[in-house]
Amino acid sequence: MKRVVLMMGGYDTGWGSWVVMSVMMVVLWVLVAVAIVAVIRWPWGARDRTMVAGTDNGSAPPVGHEVSPAARALLEQRFAAGDIDEPEYRARLAALMSRA
Repeated sequence: MKRVVLMMGGYDTGWGSWVVMSVMMVVLWVLVAVAIVAVIRWPWGARDRTMVAGTDNGSAPPVGHEVSPAARALLEQRFAAGDIDEPEYRARLAALMSRA
């Protein structure tokens, strides 16, 4: 009697496993591409989001934005209270306006 030896220890499942492996390979490469794009765009995307909000970690707000009313009111209050003199008030107001 002839003995039959199954390939791969009898774990050969036919063409179905090849379809699954092919789909998973495509999914893997798509995920790798998405990860690369996300890593490349992440630093610039974060900066763009903060620039829209006008809070770029202490740097000047984007051009065309007005001075914060709260900042201007605080400066006026300090001037009115006598904490700062007129030249300092004008210098600080000019600094605020140049950042806007």
